[in-house]
Amino acid sequence: MCCEPARADGVRGYPKRVIVCTRGRGVIGRPAERLRRRFAAEAESREGGSVEIKSFVGQVDAAAYGSAVITIVWSRERSSGKRYVIFGHVELLPHEFPPPLTTDEWTDRLGGDSDHYLYGRRIVVGAALALEWYTAATTGVWTRPADDGTISAVSADGMEQPLQAIAQEPTWPSTVMRTSGKDLLPFVPNTHACPRVHHILCEAPEIFQLFTDEERGRAAEIIRQRLYFDIKKPGHLWQSIHLTAPDPRIRRVETTLNTSTDDSIDTAVQVALVPRAGEDTRGIMLRIKEVRETGQRLLARIEAPERVFRAPLTEPIDQIVVEVEDEARGLIYTSGPHPFLRSIRLQMSIGGSTRRVVAPARRRSAAVQYDVTVSAPDRPMIMGHSPAMTGSKLFRDAERALTALTKSAQQYWFDGDPNIASAFVRGLLGRAQKRVRVIDLFFGAGEVAHYLPAVAHAESTLEVLTSREGLGRRSKLTDEAGGYREQAAALRAEVERYVSSRLMNRTQVRVMTGARAEVHDRFLCVDDDIWLVGSSFNEFGSRGTMLVKLPEPDSVRTKLDAAWDGAVTLENVLEPQS
Repeated sequence: MCCEPARADGVRGYPKRVIVCTRGRGVIGRPAERLRRRFAAEAESREGGSVEIKSFVGQVDAAAYGSAVITIVWSRERSSGKRYVIFGHVELLPHEFPPPLTTDEWTDRLGGDSDHYLYGRRIVVGAALALEWYTAATTGVWTRPADDGTISAVSADGMEQPLQAIAQEPTWPSTVMRTSGKDLLPFVPNTHACPRVHHILCEAPEIFQLFTDEERGRAAEIIRQRLYFDIKKPGHLWQSIHLTAPDPRIRRVETTLNTSTDDSIDTAVQVALVPRAGEDTRGIMLRIKEVRETGQRLLARIEAPERVFRAPLTEPIDQIVVEVEDEARGLIYTSGPHPFLRSIRLQMSIGGSTRRVVAPARRRSAAVQYDVTVSAPDRPMIMGHSPAMTGSKLFRDAERALTALTKSAQQYWFDGDPNIASAFVRGLLGRAQKRVRVIDLFFGAGEVAHYLPAVAHAESTLEVLTSREGLGRRSKLTDEAGGYREQAAALRAEVERYVSSRLMNRTQVRVMTGARAEVHDRFLCVDDDIWLVGSSFNEFGSRGTMLVKLPEPDSVRTKLDAAWDGAVTLENVLEPQS
């Protein structure tokens, strides 16, 4: 469904500009048609007036363009001579663009024993011929370029196989204006601002049956090298053909914020329309809207604006939407909502020395070696000016707080490869800026090298909470108290060894001394985040287990802090017993 303006001049009781909804394949839908007839009848009965309804379908006018570039890739089956289109793209060029050069045809074989060859070419033709070729393609009929570089909408030898199971977006000759935010068309030049596009897609590409996986992979690699995009991702581009038509009148739209000399007051939003060579802004309508946390409002609306237009402001603004409409072609440009950059906060951390850690082999994983770059303390810096607090900002801060409470938890599954699992945990530890706390009732000397040296920030505190219960179970001694102290001594020795050699930050270790540890589950606290770890770190990832980020960690943090405060230091555990 699209909304289009309609004029109702002289109709008492109706506004001058009426919004009418149209739908369908370039024609007015039934609901809109009934509305149009009702407006017309009421206008004629009251004052003898008339209602004009204008519907826009985004149809492309060949006369508005000079030349076009047709890029086409096709395959040929050597045994049968049949050709299959692999990818196609038609790019219309406004009159200000000089026609580019036509390239030579290239060919590659899809493997030494493959029956398929891949061909490709870029050719330059007139816009009218390009649209004729593309229109034929919307019916499934396509043609390859001739040897002399020419192309027509009719095949010379009939070996081109028609496209099957075509899906159009939208239905031709309608087009849609591509807006920012979706990069489904990696082959569209970034220089085109909001071009009109159309797509011919195959719901069941024959290539998937004709090519082996190796041949399709080889074809994708050739296209990546020749055309500079990956046709495999996300896979909808196989045997597709696309049309790109940049606006023929407006080259770009530039939006800036005017402020007072000290940047403390927003004075105006400035919009510059940059027409193409030989074009002007007649018949153009410009709308500037503001998007706030509490709603939207129209700041300015002007018909046939000058090339530079300023909308005065009376207060600070949040985000801006700019829309440009052409009276003949409908909406031709939209941008936003975009905030204006007022200040930048930089948090710099300079990398220093590099730690090389060699962690010994464990029961279910081999020895591992990894490097950690130690960073210096952060140095915050603010550049620019932040506006005064506004009601909209209060709403925005409240929305962010609500989002932080309700967002989905991050979760990861590890199964069978403890090296991958350990590397992921080390990556989390390496991002810590303030504090790391490991809570694991079985944490012992064997886990120190595999995890703790990964804390890279030089001033991050490092804390480990283990348990008498877990350390006792790790020992092979039959004497419970002796085995417990044996493992505690090994843990202290390992921590001191890595700290003294400057491979690890200073580390505090505490022990839950009850017969049963106060905390059963395993946790990893990294700054303000808390992760629930599905198994102890000594076997983490060797069997199926989860790592889940808690969406609301504050209530859990108080419990973990209480367990930490109630535990005793490792030194206290190892004091000689009287």
